Amino acid sequence: MNVALFGGTFDPIHRGHLAVARAARRQLMLEEILFVPSGVPPHKRAGAVTPFHDRHAMVVLATAGERSFVPSRLEDPDLVAGTSSRARWNSSSRAAPDSRWHCASECVTVRRCISCLA
Repeated sequence: MNVALFGGTFDPIHRGHLAVARAARRQLMLEEILFVPSGVPPHKRAGAVTPFHDRHAMVVLATAGERSFVPSRLEDPDLVAGTSSRARWNSSSRAAPDSRWHCASECVTVRRCISCLA
């Protein structure tokens, strides 16, 4: 399964983010794109960013019309157990995105890394 992690502050998420994700899905033949709002971005002051749960809610609303766009709580400050490089995704169900990640450094294979500023 070709899956991408699309991380960002998403404060707020906008059409540019969605356009980049659609282009990546098409170009890279991705089956799913997980939208990962950042916890507390290191380049921003903690109070300068909308709270995580509000930004996640915006991502949920913005991606609702795209089956392959999956909102993620991977960096939820209340749930974080590790970084994405140590995460293993154990389900393809959209029903419970919060329960799909488990720490396991040996479980991720990075095929290619793509950077984009949106």
